[in-house]
Amino acid sequence: MTLDGLTLCALIRELSAPLAGAKIEKINMPQKDEAILLLHTREGKKRLLLSASGSDPRLHLTAQQKPNPDKAFNFCMFLRKYLSGGRIEQIAQEGLERVVRMDIAAKDEMGIPCRYALYTEIMGKYSNIILVHENGKIMDSIKHISVDTSSKRQVLPGVRYELPPMDKTNPLEAESGEIAAAVSGKNLPYGLVEALEPG
Repeated sequence: MTLDGLTLCALIRELSAPLAGAKIEKINMPQKDEAILLLHTREGKKRLLLSASGSDPRLHLTAQQKPNPDKAFNFCMFLRKYLSGGRIEQIAQEGLERVVRMDIAAKDEMGIPCRYALYTEIMGKYSNIILVHENGKIMDSIKHISVDTSSKRQVLPGVRYELPPMDKTNPLEAESGEIAAAVSGKNLPYGLVEALEPG
């Protein structure tokens, strides 16, 4: 079952404190749409699983050890190149959407300190894991989305990262008047899903 925005909000709040400052010791990809970050935290070793599976996208800690393929996936090698040895500065959710941003301080290929954002988009068949440079441009992603696939949003190396289209109101941040205006004229309770995050 795909995580909804409210469940994800609770999960991120639970993960934020223990994973803040965690060092990324190793990165594995047991499957082509799944990455596992082996972390050294204040509480000991942790495994953070990021999945862009179309049928079961998710993000959570796991104790399960999965075998790795004989040859590492290209995206796995890419993440290792830029994020190995880096430290997680924070984990945040974009509004109540199913998008999680992990800010990581690491070094670039020249050994110069740099910051990256690793986005995990948990959106069913549109799920993705995207590495973004501090300049805002996409470095690479598990799934590339070209203009042939989507005219609204491209996910390709060199393209500026943009969040998936979000036209709903966040009920945790909006004033009561904004919420009332958002659902005005809609049939309830279904209008709540149409107008408010996470819908």
